Amino acid sequence: MVLDSKCLNWTRYTKLERRLDADDLFRYHPADGTKIEEYNPFEVMDKMIVEFLNLGWAVVNEKHTIAMQENERFIKNYGHFTVPATKVDRVGEESPSLLSDAAEKMYLNFYELHKSMKDEKKPKRQPVHEFNTADVSARVELVDNKPTIVWQTPDLRAAVEVAYALLVSESIPRLKYCKHCGKAFWGNNPKTEFCSSQCRNQFNVYKSRRRKT
Repeated sequence: MVLDSKCLNWTRYTKLERRLDADDLFRYHPADGTKIEEYNPFEVMDKMIVEFLNLGWAVVNEKHTIAMQENERFIKNYGHFTVPATKVDRVGEESPSLLSDAAEKMYLNFYELHKSMKDEKKPKRQPVHEFNTADVSARVELVDNKPTIVWQTPDLRAAVEVAYALLVSESIPRLKYCKHCGKAFWGNNPKTEFCSSQCRNQFNVYKSRRRKT
């Protein structure tokens, strides 16, 4: 678990299929033979938050095929954003664009945060991220004999919002912004600036070329 706190469990289907609904929009519905699984989002949040931000990266950069693939993967891995799997009759209430719209908004915030942190002229205090999700509260429980904050979040969207706020406010951030491609990635080394060796090499090549011109 990457955070020192937990959140309420969420549910997901083991099998999903994409269907065209009566409003002529595609949504993911439980497939035949599916089962409902329960899990704690904070226990997989290192992977989830990176995938969510990089869905936003794909939307912002108009990489439509990648965005569609990332959207599908996110729902299959973690469940619907606002509708629990136990409420199968409500799947049609969730807008197909809800996930990608929220990911785009959070990625833009992540980008502006990174940009602002590099600006030496920025004010000492400025707004970074605000979420107004209703019904979010917290309590302290003993988990493995350790006092732990347990966030009570009404849906997966609220859990992601809370986790993002906690992660970007860490004194030594582990949620990072790639200096070359702009994607989010997870890194425990404070000096790491690139999501991969390929990005680091490409950045250095382009930097070298700029010096020669």
